Amino acid sequence: MKGRFETLLKVARLKEDAIKREIGQIETHLQAQEERLAFIRRLAEERTRDLDESRNRPTGLSTLQLYQNFFSGIKQEEGRQQAIIDEIARRRDETRTQFTAAARKRRTFEILMDREILAHKKELAKREIALLDEAATNQWRKERLR
Repeated sequence: MKGRFETLLKVARLKEDAIKREIGQIETHLQAQEERLAFIRRLAEERTRDLDESRNRPTGLSTLQLYQNFFSGIKQEEGRQQAIIDEIARRRDETRTQFTAAARKRRTFEILMDREILAHKKELAKREIALLDEAATNQWRKERLR
């Protein structure tokens, strides 16, 4: 028996699967961006150590200016990268909310479909009992007339 909710349930499952795939892609993208931010921070730490080591030796003003430019660029890049990560995390949270709604909708269709199947089975059982009662009544009448 193909119920009226079967197609809707199939569509809901497909939508839920699509949202799962999207969440996976977002998580992968988020992880890549977090790795990029970690790389930027490691690079800044390495250059800070280099600067600390260069303080022990004579360093020109132009070298210090280069370090200053580098660190200000790193700060700006770190801020941009953090903004990207925040945006991706927000999108991930929105998608998870969509996933929750889609899962709830799918579950609703499953419940409705189960109820429809149960109602159909009850109707079939009711018809079968009615037919058996009629057959038994006819059998009883036949035997009584003999």
